[in-house]
Amino acid sequence: GFSFEGRSFLENVNDIWKQKDGQVSLQKKLVSDIYTRNQLGDRDTVVFGEMAFYKRLPRKKIFLVLDNVSELEQFNTLYGSCCECFGHGSRIIITTRDRHLLHYLPVDHVYKMKYMDIAESLELFSWHAFKFPSPIESYAELCRDVVEYCGGLPLAIKLIGSFLFDRSGVESKFVLEKLKIPTDMIMRNLRTDFDDLDDDEKKIFLDVATLFIGMDRDDLIQALQYSVEYLEVGITILEQKNLITIDSKNKIGMHSLVRAMGREIKREHGIAEVSSMI
Repeated sequence: GFSFEGRSFLENVNDIWKQKDGQVSLQKKLVSDIYTRNQLGDRDTVVFGEMAFYKRLPRKKIFLVLDNVSELEQFNTLYGSCCECFGHGSRIIITTRDRHLLHYLPVDHVYKMKYMDIAESLELFSWHAFKFPSPIESYAELCRDVVEYCGGLPLAIKLIGSFLFDRSGVESKFVLEKLKIPTDMIMRNLRTDFDDLDDDEKKIFLDVATLFIGMDRDDLIQALQYSVEYLEVGITILEQKNLITIDSKNKIGMHSLVRAMGREIKREHGIAEVSSMI
């Protein structure tokens, strides 16, 4: 059956990993979720990266979720160091924005997430904004407008919902109507994916965001073949990172919020270029 002896959910691995002592804090949370204080011994003297520590722990049937993994090192450290603890029947779920990363991991099944529909979006938004599965009645119409604006993108829904949590009715209504501050938050979070690209990948992304949405992939290749090295590799990487989509008819697509981010970056680059010429 699917009864587990230990469970751990490590949220936002990539963001925490970049913080000071983030790697150790993730390892501590993992073992603390699964084992009792007596089983761990004196945690203040534990060196969590040492395999010998984990080998002393009893094996357990574990359910583990590693959320937002972006580098192979993150998986190897969190899973590799603790794999001695995982008993038969353990299950691990990994979420990542980079589909290519899964090629290097010992995964049995890959599930590509679809954008959420309105009902799912409203429920996710309500849990983060109001701690209930449905919106407060007086805000229902505004909430629906917000999730439609988010286009089924969980990151955007969670960010706006969390931003609204524990705010007064007046503040919440203002934010819901204006969407100014949360939009900035969404763009900052989405931009981390853009910043991780190399120069050629950034050029392809910005050109798609401003010129090539809805066009055939072959037309994109023809248009950029002399200005971008390793063009087809770059297109594949953008698709694997979910920054662009290519449908069954070979048409290039992009989520509306990702496209808005790309156009804003292009606008910033244009301003910077003009300023440097003055």
